[in-house]
Amino acid sequence: MRPQATMTYSAPAINTVPQNEEPIFHSGSAGAYDRVHDFREKYDEMYRERQALRGKEVLKKDVHDLCLVLNVQIPHKFKLPDFEKYKGTSCPKHYLTMYVSKMSTYANDHLVLIDYFQDSLASCALK
Repeated sequence: MRPQATMTYSAPAINTVPQNEEPIFHSGSAGAYDRVHDFREKYDEMYRERQALRGKEVLKKDVHDLCLVLNVQIPHKFKLPDFEKYKGTSCPKHYLTMYVSKMSTYANDHLVLIDYFQDSLASCALK
């Protein structure tokens, strides 16, 4: 019987330099650290505001609290006319003139005009 051969393998040695945990600043980079700190503060503030907007307060509102116009009477078989939505890139006065013209059947019913105006907006004008 032959003796069983064994091979041994050793991993190569890797020399590393211990890293310092403190940030290293080069000339002129101290201001960058302050800006990062300011950005972090602004980010935290925006995060808190977003959380507040998404918070429980909106969910506790009554349907009447969320309405733009209370007590609006929508006419029977009302159909909103087709027209190009306002995106905020053209003259708002011209758009309002066109809106009232398209809604001329309801020109004397200000509540209907106001209630459906938001449906005529798009993009940044809607926000």
